[in-house]
Amino acid sequence: MSFSTLLLTFIFLFTAVSASAATVPQTSDLKLTEQEKSFLAAHPVIRVGGPKAFPPFYYYDEQGRPQGIGASYVEILTQKLGVKVKHRPAAPWPEVLNGVRGRQLDLVGCIAKSTDREAFAEFSAAYLTMPIVIVTRTDAPFISGLNALQGWKMAIIRQVATSSWLEKEKIKVDPVWRDTPLEALKAVSLGQADACIDNLASASYLIKKYGLLNLKIAAPTSWGEYQLSFAARKDWPLLISSMNKALATLTPEQHNDLLNRFMAVRFEHGVRREDIFHWVLLSGVPLALLTLAALYHNRRLRREVNERVRAQKETNQTNGSLKATMADLKRVEEALRRSESKFRSLFESSRDAVMLLDEDRFVDCNQATLEMFGCTHAEEFIGKGMEDFSPDIQPTGESSVSAIQKNVATAMAEGSVFFEWMYKKADGAEFPAEVRFGDVEVDGHTLLQALVRDISERKCMEKKLKLLALTDPLTGVDNRRSFLEKGKRELVRSLRYQHSLAFLMLDVDHFKAINDTYGHQAGDLVLQELTSHSQQVLRHNDMFGRLGGEEFALLLPETDLCKAKEVGERIRCALENLAVEYEGQTIRFTVSLGLSVLKGNSDTMIKVMSRADSALYQAKAEGRNRLVAG
Repeated sequence: MSFSTLLLTFIFLFTAVSASAATVPQTSDLKLTEQEKSFLAAHPVIRVGGPKAFPPFYYYDEQGRPQGIGASYVEILTQKLGVKVKHRPAAPWPEVLNGVRGRQLDLVGCIAKSTDREAFAEFSAAYLTMPIVIVTRTDAPFISGLNALQGWKMAIIRQVATSSWLEKEKIKVDPVWRDTPLEALKAVSLGQADACIDNLASASYLIKKYGLLNLKIAAPTSWGEYQLSFAARKDWPLLISSMNKALATLTPEQHNDLLNRFMAVRFEHGVRREDIFHWVLLSGVPLALLTLAALYHNRRLRREVNERVRAQKETNQTNGSLKATMADLKRVEEALRRSESKFRSLFESSRDAVMLLDEDRFVDCNQATLEMFGCTHAEEFIGKGMEDFSPDIQPTGESSVSAIQKNVATAMAEGSVFFEWMYKKADGAEFPAEVRFGDVEVDGHTLLQALVRDISERKCMEKKLKLLALTDPLTGVDNRRSFLEKGKRELVRSLRYQHSLAFLMLDVDHFKAINDTYGHQAGDLVLQELTSHSQQVLRHNDMFGRLGGEEFALLLPETDLCKAKEVGERIRCALENLAVEYEGQTIRFTVSLGLSVLKGNSDTMIKVMSRADSALYQAKAEGRNRLVAG
């Protein structure tokens, strides 16, 4: 069974700004260091470039002006830093990368971080994160993930990491090379390729804008999330540190306003709900109604035939015409049997469960119903009500009996009703379903017919996608967006009840050296061990999240400055004494921490984080492997 519609509007990670909401503070508000201020004063004009056709993130309009989320970020953050921007003309992506490598370009406004690019560029914190998905035509067979792509013709964009990722997963495909995401999607739409891989937001934007209505988001990948950052030339790390501080001052409202200007994401796994409903209305419902009406009418005719047989048998006992009469009745019964057999065949061929109710009791069902509910005979259904196959309480908190009565009343009053329902199988196992109630008139008697579709797979996918949107795929803890949202709620609660609140920022010392010496897999293992051992020190209500790269954050509710220092020192000591074993080598590392606490009713999450970030920078400047309170 294919998945039903998945309509998810993703509020993407670490994102977006509104020009109307943005104000331009003085650089002193950003707590820039003297080195950063001097750097910006010495470089008042920044040469900026980006992808020429990567909507909605970065692209050029017909007048050659940069547009999109990344371009807007660049505009607002450079205003905050007090520098001007000189946009480079649109150029192929390899030329943009070469421009940064050769230092003819100072900043790229939209780029994904990778190991080979770190050799010639410095990367900012990610300002946008979204899942990586597989796109196919709507008539393509169901696929569950990457392994289904073996041997497929794949539209792959040049100079992106897709081909290396597929090779790493040992998935052999027939590549169809294209230069832009739009060209890759068009190749799939026109049948030149079977599928392509893109990030969810870009694919959804292009499908909608260019009317590629025969495409669908078929499945997520196992590659985690696609992160976009800024990248500066390698000899300009002070530009990146300054932009990170400017980025940290943006409010969630500014982030969300920007996304709303450029994106409205629609995610479909399989066919659309509108298509399913349209199909049911145009084909399934008339067929089911015709079948059920015939069955019900035939049964009434059969009863009439039987009554007529008995009456005529008594009447004809004296006139010798019983034989002829019985022959006529047998011919009528045979015609009824053939009619009922024909419609029963159509009724049973439906893949969805189809049931007929008289008032609130089942009077018939098809074979798909028995299979769905784990029953053997129709008698297990006939005479029972919907509440007999439902838990006492629905997920909404309403009792099943009450909810059934409301839906039945709506269907009888309005002709139909469509809703989700939690059913219970014969063995007690529960499963979610989509249900459509509709009334049907049979010989002057109004019956209720129900079409039921199991949506367990869809609900499972929704849960996975929600988890994907809120957690860091490497460490399993809250990602930046989830952590900041929870932190904002906790800060409001602390202010309301006058509770103390502490915030810690943690950064791995010399993490790049670990990657350079032992490899990125070893670096990933270090981050995983750091997460595990840090959480062992925390309470169950403390919050721990990964902000990006080797930077983590902790939020300690109802914790004052003194107790927060104790927690931070326990974590620092635990990590200092930790030995990470990797391929026969022992890796040791230290961390630096910046601490701040909630100071008053005027405090905000941005202010608390800014103080902690400044304290962390001071801890680094004083020699690392220490905690500094700000």
